[in-house]
Amino acid sequence: MCWPSQSDFATLQTRLSQLLIAPTPLAAACYPPALPTGNCTDVQHNWFNSLWRADHPGQMQAPNWEAYISPNGTVLDVCPMNATLEVNCSQGNVPVLGVDARTPKDIQAAVKFAVKHNLRVVIKNTGRTPVAVLTVGAGVQWFEAYDAVYAHGRDIVGGVTSMGSVGSVGGWIGGGGHSILAPKYGLGVDNAVQFTIVTSTGEHLTANAHHNSDLYWALRGLGGGSGTYGVVTSVSYQTHPAKPLVGGPFTAVVISTTNSTADKLIEGNYQRVADTSLTQVTNASYYLVAGGAVAKADPDSAGINPARHKALVHTVAGHGWANDASLENIISAKEKVKGFTRSLERLSPASGAYFNEASLYYADPKQTFFGPHYEKLLAIKKKYDPHDLFVVTQGVGSDECDPSLTCRV
Repeated sequence: MCWPSQSDFATLQTRLSQLLIAPTPLAAACYPPALPTGNCTDVQHNWFNSLWRADHPGQMQAPNWEAYISPNGTVLDVCPMNATLEVNCSQGNVPVLGVDARTPKDIQAAVKFAVKHNLRVVIKNTGRTPVAVLTVGAGVQWFEAYDAVYAHGRDIVGGVTSMGSVGSVGGWIGGGGHSILAPKYGLGVDNAVQFTIVTSTGEHLTANAHHNSDLYWALRGLGGGSGTYGVVTSVSYQTHPAKPLVGGPFTAVVISTTNSTADKLIEGNYQRVADTSLTQVTNASYYLVAGGAVAKADPDSAGINPARHKALVHTVAGHGWANDASLENIISAKEKVKGFTRSLERLSPASGAYFNEASLYYADPKQTFFGPHYEKLLAIKKKYDPHDLFVVTQGVGSDECDPSLTCRV
């Protein structure tokens, strides 16, 4: 099928409340170096500012993911922020066209257009925008939701970043939703009471314990965020009476010592865990977002991998690369991450993983992300996404596509 014609796009435009947008890489403002086309100083100053990035359509929170690398690992397509490298500024993984969706009708029109023309869809939910239950729309970030509930003397289980830029609707809740408050009140999926979602048929559905309950079960921890079953337009969360928060660090970074939580984790397996943490997986961090109320929840009450409710700690280790890194350096970084992944899997083969902070190199992604819930999740996906429009890397049903997620196999 051919790329839609200008006439097709013109017809789509008549069904949208806002003009179509054409995202470009942020660093494009710095090109050509001799006469930049935009405010390059602004780009350089805000390059790692997550709130600023959230307000720019098509951009990733981590700049390195904006680089496209060919499946055979021989082609690097990117727009480096360092414009003095004498390379071209290319589109990379930044989508070439976007819909500025302000209403569910905008999303419905975009979804129907994508189905008709066999286009792949990328969803970006973070942007702008009492209470026993708080309903947040797509685009609301957690710092905004926190302000809303705190004003009414309530607490809510939500995401944490240095600037509060994590979206309250989308990948955080789709991946299970861990939080510093999870040991007290449970994971995000244990606190979500309702979703609204636009599916590939163009329907705008409500999913809760009484309506479309199978979809409600699947959306709470489907592993691939809001992009696997449809476009989530809102989530309703239960809130809790506010209490003074007295705590220590959110993470315990293990370099050469352990703490009491780590002691419980390694009891009876000291040498193996020490070898993995100190020599095989460097600078591992243990996030204390499990146990307590998380462990008390029914592991089959939501679509999330039951291992998430049974876990004691969330372990993170990684390796990155600069936006202007060479192809060789990128491949080297990926190999290090592969090594970390294999070491952690050997240490605890029955564990799951938090999709939003996960590796791309698990031996069995289905088992890691979904466990025994995979087949049920797949059946629900086929029911609500009959057009197979929504595909997420290593998400439910993604193994039915080629590695680029472009074609069914």
